Amino acid sequence: MNDEFKLDYEIVINSPKATEWEKGFVTSVYEWSRKRPVSEKQKQIWDRIVKGIQTPKLEYNDLSEDQKKFIAKTAMLFAKTEDKWVIEFTNSLIDQIYKGKALTDKQMSTFATLYEKKMNPTPKKTKKTTTTK
Repeated sequence: MNDEFKLDYEIVINSPKATEWEKGFVTSVYEWSRKRPVSEKQKQIWDRIVKGIQTPKLEYNDLSEDQKKFIAKTAMLFAKTEDKWVIEFTNSLIDQIYKGKALTDKQMSTFATLYEKKMNPTPKKTKKTTTTK
């Protein structure tokens, strides 16, 4: 099994397209495969990562109008936040779009909630001070 993974492992590890998580995952599975059989789930994730690395990314002009509008919204969101999680989450959505993947309803819902909160923040309530007579 180890030989089956060696070439794919080297492709992923040396790819500038691979994320740190993807590199870590394939390293872990590759090392695991040298001692034990790989599970079907590990193999599925492995195959998905390798396919994603080997699939060329789309260019902006290749995107649909809806995707271009979404990218524009992400730029507006980036201008309104410094929250590391929001930035990483949004970047992962952008990356998926450029890889030709469809976003899930949950991802779209989460982004819509974040976007709404950052673009239309609710005013903070102030404490009313009362005077007694």
